[in-house]
Amino acid sequence: FTIAKLRKDSYDKWQFTFNNGQKWKQVDNQRLRVQVGERVLLKKGFMGSVYLKKNTADAKRKIRVKRFK
Repeated sequence: FTIAKLRKDSYDKWQFTFNNGQKWKQVDNQRLRVQVGERVLLKKGFMGSVYLKKNTADAKRKIRVKRFK
């Protein structure tokens, strides 16, 4: 996915809008530096959780996200 729009909410958590119109929000307290136009991956985790991380070979950090639109 490519990030089209980024926003931080009042709880200092990311809200992402992708080029395809999907909207996702961060649900954990981890830190991840991302920018508009950056490519990211969504991976399924344990018990239905979804993780977002940068789409680079050396990316190790990930945050838990949830789709809201």
